[in-house]
Amino acid sequence: MQPLLKCLVFVTYLFLSKSDGIIFTPVIVWSHFDESQSYPYVAAEFGHPQANYTVFQNNRDIQYLKRAANFGVARAAFQLFELAHKQNNISESLLWLNHASVLGSIDARFELLKLHILEKNWQQADKYYKQHLADWPKLTAVKLKQVNQMQVQTEFALSTDNDLLNSKVDVSVPILSNIDNRRRYNTVSQCEISADVLVANKSLLASTQELLAEYQQENRARQSVCFPNVYVAHSISSFCEEDEVGRIDCDLPKLSLVYKALSTKDNAKRFSSHLLVVVDKGDANTRGGLMFIDSQDNVAVLRHEIAHWLQLYDEYQIHPSQQVLLCQTYNHKTLGKNLVVATEEFSITELEAIYHRELFPANTCKNTSYKAYKFYSAPSFMEYLDLPISSQYWELMKTNSDLALTPAAMNFALAYRTDDTALLDKKTRQLRLNEQVYWLTQASNLNFLPAKRMLAQYYFKNGDFPSGLDLLSDAAHGGDPTSQVLLGHYYIESTWLPQDLTSSAHWYKQAAIQDDTYGLYFYGKCLENGWGCIQDIDKAFEYYERAAKLGSALAQKRLGHLLE
Repeated sequence: MQPLLKCLVFVTYLFLSKSDGIIFTPVIVWSHFDESQSYPYVAAEFGHPQANYTVFQNNRDIQYLKRAANFGVARAAFQLFELAHKQNNISESLLWLNHASVLGSIDARFELLKLHILEKNWQQADKYYKQHLADWPKLTAVKLKQVNQMQVQTEFALSTDNDLLNSKVDVSVPILSNIDNRRRYNTVSQCEISADVLVANKSLLASTQELLAEYQQENRARQSVCFPNVYVAHSISSFCEEDEVGRIDCDLPKLSLVYKALSTKDNAKRFSSHLLVVVDKGDANTRGGLMFIDSQDNVAVLRHEIAHWLQLYDEYQIHPSQQVLLCQTYNHKTLGKNLVVATEEFSITELEAIYHRELFPANTCKNTSYKAYKFYSAPSFMEYLDLPISSQYWELMKTNSDLALTPAAMNFALAYRTDDTALLDKKTRQLRLNEQVYWLTQASNLNFLPAKRMLAQYYFKNGDFPSGLDLLSDAAHGGDPTSQVLLGHYYIESTWLPQDLTSSAHWYKQAAIQDDTYGLYFYGKCLENGWGCIQDIDKAFEYYERAAKLGSALAQKRLGHLLE
């Protein structure tokens, strides 16, 4: 019927146009359709966009719908997207969706934003959201709410660096993570720290054992560290060398394999929380759960490095590379159990009022724009190695703070990460991943919460959501703020958890209580929009201000918008 109909249309047109060529030119036909919707078929054949869409509505001929879309009717292009989407024709649906967006379809732009979010194409999602800011208020209330939630997801993904999400742990310096430490390590002994020992050769064995005995004899009344196992590992001399500034530095993947092999051979049921490595030459240093000393180091050096394990920081001027990591703050912070670091704008009097104790200048951050302060005026063994540990510092080390010690297993797990896996072949990538998961599991068994978080993300990536949720929930309940923010994010994202705005707001708030900048910002968003809590713009403003003072660029930007 359609060909016959088209033929009749053209015959009619030819007849009429021959009888009066002035009235039935294409321009006049378009004008008639625009004014009275008359001659739709003729107008459609003359390429009138809306006429083609009208004809489609009358006869449901898909060809007219396509012509309408190609002639610039946004609704037609969006309908073609919906039809292709129902038919599961991905390539054609994307083609029409993009075309509808270009033509100005707000619904199409909403769907494209959703698509960018689903594909986790965060940069494009953010760009697209900002590009069409004027469109979103024109959506229905339901869709506008979804857009706002999608923007929260985008902001979270873009502002939260992968390293932050995956580790929030830096093992290049003594590591302390701001998490709840009510549950200590389940180590092989009742000591605060249980450390296995690897020595590079048999000639170091006797001297190392004497050193450990001297330390334990010296501190037997205040015992905090035990050394249950001492192993000779000849191979470590081949991959433990001095770095550019003379410090002992080992190839950690190789070290982890040696340690694992020795422990397995010894039938050790569980790894110790920490590891001491003794080599012939190099400057002593501590990184996370690993300590490196050489044959010339005495008990004073060992005592000093163990203090790092027990959350004390150096009070002498540290290396510039360490100052970058340790001294930077947006206002002020505690550094371990013995220091406060602040920007130059804070006077010592102001800091003493904040921390409710007397403070004294320390050299830790000397020659930087930050100031360090210690808790006691007298020089200590954290500044001069030959000084004994005073009773005050013994009390500091015994204090059960909210800072959890990083186990050696976490050092090893992070050593197997790589920034560019594309450079590795498939087999090597899998081997590295297997080792990373192995050591994350060991660190999780020691109740190190960032390890549980990273292991949870591994399970999520591989589709094991129940196992991942158990680990992430455990870390969040334990007080890891990044886990709390992630859990809040997953509840609002609702890709594998049912959407629960109340739970999302709860976990953001828990992180905010710990002054986590992401927690403060995203709980502020919840308060601003009434997501899972009572809407309160004034309180939202307060949370944004707190986050901004701690350096949150997101919060600073949001405050600027609210103050406009």
